[in-house]
Formats: sequence, C-alpha cells, structure tokens
Amino acid sequence: MTSPNTPDEADSQESQNQTQNQNGEGSWFRSPWFRNTLFATGIALVGMGTLGYFATDFWIRRELPSLVENQLGNFLNRKVDIGEVQSWSLTGISFSSSSLPGTANDPNKVSIAAVNVNFNPIPVVFSRTLPIDITVVKPEVYVEQGKQGEWSRFDISLEEDGELPVKLDTTLRVRDGKVSLLPRGYKTPLRVKSMVLLTTMM
Repeated sequence: MTSPNTPDEADSQESQNQTQNQNGEGSWFRSPWFRNTLFATGIALVGMGTLGYFATDFWIRRELPSLVENQLGNFLNRKVDIGEVQSWSLTGISFSSSSLPGTANDPNKVSIAAVNVNFNPIPVVFSRTLPIDITVVKPEVYVEQGKQGEWSRFDISLEEDGELPVKLDTTLRVRDGKVSLLPRGYKTPLRVKSMVLLTTMM
C-alpha cells in the first residue's frame, strides 16, 4: 500500500514542477537557434541601415548639386555652377565654391567660397513653418552698369506653381563679401570690401 505524500513532500514536488515548467518556457531564449536568429536579424538591420545611408549619401553628393544648378538656372535664366557637397546632415548641408559666371550679354558675375544651408524641421510639425538659414561665405560680386543705366540684367522666371505646403522663413547671411561696381563711363571699378549682410525673407 502506497502511503500518501506529506504536505512537505507535496510542496517540494509542486516547486520542482514549476521550476521545470519555467525552465521549459524560457529555454528557447537561450537556445542556439534563437541566438543565431537574433544575431542574423541584427546584422540585417545594420546592413540595411548602412546601405540606406550610403545610397542617400551617394545621391546627395552626386545628384543634388546638378539639381540645384538646374533649378537656379531656370529661375535666373543663367548658367549657375554649384560646388560639391562638403558635408550634410538632417539639419543642414554645405556646398564648396560656387559661381554665377558672366555671359557675352551680361558681364555681371558672382563667385562664392562656400554656401552653408541650415534648417530646423521641428517647427514644421507645429506651425508648418520651415526656418532656413543660408550663409554665403566670401562672395565676390562684380556688377557693371548697363547702357540704359541698369545694374541688373537678370531675366527672372516667376512661375505660379501654387502655394508651398510649408511656409519658408529664410535668413540670408553674407560673410566677408566683396563688391566691385563699375559705373558707366568709369574704367576702374568701385570696390566695397568686408561686407556683412543679414536679411530675413518670409
């Protein structure tokens, strides 16, 4: 005849069963299959993120300058040379030396050592306003007065493409600028050095 288990033996048996159940439930966390799967998933995510970054970096450095050139060229109806992308981030981008060359009909020209563009996307979420800060570094501007007394010969194209989805709050800064003005009848340009300009456009 088998004697019934005592209370102490029953508690011990129940504790062992719970421990075995817990070990069985959590054993897959420590299994080689789970560790290998987790490792492979991590490698895949890192690889996808790295590939996405390099693809974005390639497009920005290879395609963005020409895109900006075309847009500005269409706006000004003039050839524009935009320099290479020196650096970029989620809040800004820097271009190397850029220029607006003179033409046979318009000798006015601009050369720029660098252009830094910074923007803050956070206000777009709350007020649909995108603050943009553009710094033009060491620009050299040459302007000749035309036969009719005009200083600018730009044929700017203003096309009505509708309103932008966000409002642009643009600040333009000019650092260490130089301007050469040649009035009609003069042979030597009038030069203005160390020009610093700060203007805001909405």
